[in-house]
Amino acid sequence: MSLAYWVCQGIGFEQSAVIPLLDAAKLEKLINEKAENLIVNDAFKTDYDFEQKDNDAKVKLLLEEIVCDEDLELAGLLATANEEEVLIAITDGDGSYFLLYPPRYPWEYTGDFLSQETLIEYIAFHVLAFCRDDVSMQDVIAIIDPEIHEVGCG
Repeated sequence: MSLAYWVCQGIGFEQSAVIPLLDAAKLEKLINEKAENLIVNDAFKTDYDFEQKDNDAKVKLLLEEIVCDEDLELAGLLATANEEEVLIAITDGDGSYFLLYPPRYPWEYTGDFLSQETLIEYIAFHVLAFCRDDVSMQDVIAIIDPEIHEVGCG
């Protein structure tokens, strides 16, 4: 039996922090575009009486469906939606999933060095695309932790 440790470090958030901000229709569209093995179709909507539910209940159902896919969590789904591929999804092995901009070495940068403030705004802008219309950029910035330092174990 072996035991492995890893570091969850960077600028980002634990995925449960963003759930109350999400828009069900935008999340559904993202799932249909990015999740290879999961499609939210009419049968899914009929089985769960989807259209009769409020936004929060719809988001909860969609997230439960994502969790059924072994290799996909919300953080991973949001990371795949990032076309620049600079955000990562990582777990601490204890049920928490993070969407992060991990630390980089100077030689890994291909463009300009980005400040912490710029990175927080970048993450917020990216996530805001999947939030309800009444959610502001400041609401998303408020959930972002500039210094996540967790140790994963599994």
